[in-house]
Amino acid sequence: MSEHLWSGVPRGDSLYDVIVIGSGIGGLTCADLLSKRGRSVLLLERSERLGGCCASYDLNGHKFDVGAIFILYKELYDRFFEMMGLTLDEYVQLDLLDPVYDMRFKDGSSLLLPMDPVESADVISEFAPGDREGWLEFCREMKTVWDAAKVMVDKPFPPLEQFGTPGHLLKTATSLKLMRAIPAILRVITNTQDAVNRRYLRDRRTLTIVSFENLFAGIPADRINGIFAVMSYLSHEGYWYPRGGMGAIPEAMARIARDNGTEIRMNTPVTRIVVENGRAVGVETGEGEIIRARVVLSNASAIPTYLDLVGREHLPARFARAIEKYTLSIPAPMVYFGLSEKPEEIRCHFTVMVPPPEQLNAYWDEYYAEGLMPRMEDLPQGIVCPSITDPTLAPPGKFSLGLLTCGPYHLKYHNWDEYKPEFIEESASHIERAVIPGFREMVQDRDMRTPVDFERELLLPEGSIYGLEMSIPNLGPFRPSWRSPIITNLYLAGASTNPGGGVPLVMVSGINASACIVRDHGW
Repeated sequence: MSEHLWSGVPRGDSLYDVIVIGSGIGGLTCADLLSKRGRSVLLLERSERLGGCCASYDLNGHKFDVGAIFILYKELYDRFFEMMGLTLDEYVQLDLLDPVYDMRFKDGSSLLLPMDPVESADVISEFAPGDREGWLEFCREMKTVWDAAKVMVDKPFPPLEQFGTPGHLLKTATSLKLMRAIPAILRVITNTQDAVNRRYLRDRRTLTIVSFENLFAGIPADRINGIFAVMSYLSHEGYWYPRGGMGAIPEAMARIARDNGTEIRMNTPVTRIVVENGRAVGVETGEGEIIRARVVLSNASAIPTYLDLVGREHLPARFARAIEKYTLSIPAPMVYFGLSEKPEEIRCHFTVMVPPPEQLNAYWDEYYAEGLMPRMEDLPQGIVCPSITDPTLAPPGKFSLGLLTCGPYHLKYHNWDEYKPEFIEESASHIERAVIPGFREMVQDRDMRTPVDFERELLLPEGSIYGLEMSIPNLGPFRPSWRSPIITNLYLAGASTNPGGGVPLVMVSGINASACIVRDHGW
């Protein structure tokens, strides 16, 4: 048993109150909240690393992020820690990222985009003076929509047993801020993101700035709902980066869970959810150990949770088919480079290299859907440099640089295991040509996580980092529910559940799943 036991841990034939499968943010949220209420919680993590898609990865002293690369919606983290009777600042130090992007355009020009919308407007007016007022109007409109979305954190969260109840939701829905935003919301949701962007902006480069952050929703801007235009504004509300990397968030949450008595076992894969008479009664580990509990909470993707861990034999055929038909979000291959020094061309945490909107929209049909990779120069990419914000994330005098990009899980002419070395080399050559002359000579360490790696390591079907596609028909209540409608005492949290992918929404899923458990069991 783990060294993190408390004196009252169930042994032998005794039950845990809750077994949590997976240490992603959704699972840790549940472990924190339920252990705080005095429940005996066992969290089982299949790997040696906490956090799932919000984790840190070490490459010979160079630390990189796995999945999530910054914090947005900081207010939600503040409210969660408040629920725990704590403050975020006690556990995690955050740095504000400003400028937010170094935009590198296809024509060779570039700009540093400040966080402040007015300062951004000044920068934009230097190359597109006709877009200055349109940019400011875009930001005002998106801020109105975003402020309406934030009404749930305007006040402290209610007690856990009241969270997500009709009364709680009604109070949120009748907020004056939300009511006043309805006209702006309607103007957005009745158009595509591309149409919303073009309502305000004209210059190709300005449009590029607001046309790439929908990428991992898995739908091009000319087809995705206009509400996703808000994503292009959120950097101007503040992106934050934790000292120690994104893994500092799950580490803090695990510390809280342990302080409240949660037992965490690493390197312990779950191979089966034990179901008896339609009820989840425990799990079986990779070593064949059966561990029993009153409640099982799966933070794994809903698809393998139901089809593999529960098993089709316990599911109605229609339900199994419905789970299979969910559309996955896209994967995000990540290449990691440990450099001998900081390149002088790197000016901020994120360097963005994406093609113009029309070319980016065409990428989905011409390449992604066909299993093809375009020329490296035509791929949407971001250079992520955690050690420019936190120098401790690289060995002294050295530098950590990652390349985040897109690529289909099913490659038409390759498989990812064979293609990985070639892709790493192509990435290094591209960075040398496009941004950092002499880059390859600086590279001392290199590695990559492909979509197949993410599937193997994190149980993400086809490497889908947001779980399911982030389209309107796959968001919120259209995603799998926190409470299983088929298996009693089985609950789910994570990117594939309601409301959606991304660390803040996953945290919300964990709070809602915990609230369901508390209400269902009178805890």
